[in-house]
Amino acid sequence: MPKKRNLLLLGVNSTYVANLIKSSVYFADFNFTEYESVATLIKSANKKELFSGLVTDLKFLMKLSEEDKLWVNRNFDLFPMLRLRINQEKLEAQNPECLLNNEIELIEFSNKASVFVPKGIRREPRSQLHLNFQMSYGDTWNPNEVISVTSFDISKSGAFIVDQNPMPDVKKLVLKLVGPNVIDNQPRLARVVWNLPWGKNTHTRMSGWGVEFEQRIEELGDLLLSYQR
Repeated sequence: MPKKRNLLLLGVNSTYVANLIKSSVYFADFNFTEYESVATLIKSANKKELFSGLVTDLKFLMKLSEEDKLWVNRNFDLFPMLRLRINQEKLEAQNPECLLNNEIELIEFSNKASVFVPKGIRREPRSQLHLNFQMSYGDTWNPNEVISVTSFDISKSGAFIVDQNPMPDVKKLVLKLVGPNVIDNQPRLARVVWNLPWGKNTHTRMSGWGVEFEQRIEELGDLLLSYQR
C-alpha cells in the first residue's frame, strides 16, 4: 500500500471542522498535521516534514498580521491551498453543511495535492535581495558554459534564482557570487529543490530555481540581517 501524503491543517481551530475535513472521502488518501497558528508552525515545524498541500480557514488568513500573511504567501505560494469558508451558525449547531466549499473545489484541491511534489517549510528567513551570480548547470563548474542570473530572495542556506532560459533536467547547479565587493567568490554547489517554468509562479511571476546550498554562504550573514523579511 502506498504511503499516504501529508497535508498541513493551519488555523482550523474548531475540532468539529477539523474532524469533518479529516474524515472526508476526498481526503481518505492523506494524513494531516495540525498547527493552530503561524507562530507555532514557525517554531515547531520540522524542516524534513514534507507537505502536499495546505488546508486553512479563510477567516483565519484574513485576520493574520501583515508579517504573518507575508510569511504564508512566501512559503506556500506554490502549494495547493484549500481556503475553508465556514458558516458560523451552522458550525455552532454542528451541522456538516457549515463548510461552504463546494464539491468541485474539494475534488480539484485533492487532485492537485495528490500529484504535487511534497515540499518542506523554509525555516531560515529569506531576504528579498537581488544579487548577481554566474551559474553553470549540473554539478561541475564549467567556466566556458556559464550564464548570468540574479537571486530574487536569498538566505545563507538557499535562494530562488531567476532564470528565463529553457531549463535542463538537472539535480544540481553551481553558483558563483559576483560583484565588486565580493570576497568569497568560489563556485558553490546547490541542490535543486524545485524549478519553475515561465508564468507558473503566482506570486513572483518569475521562472527560476529554488535551491539549497550544499554549504552555507556565511559571507552573506551581515548583509542579510539588514534586509530580513
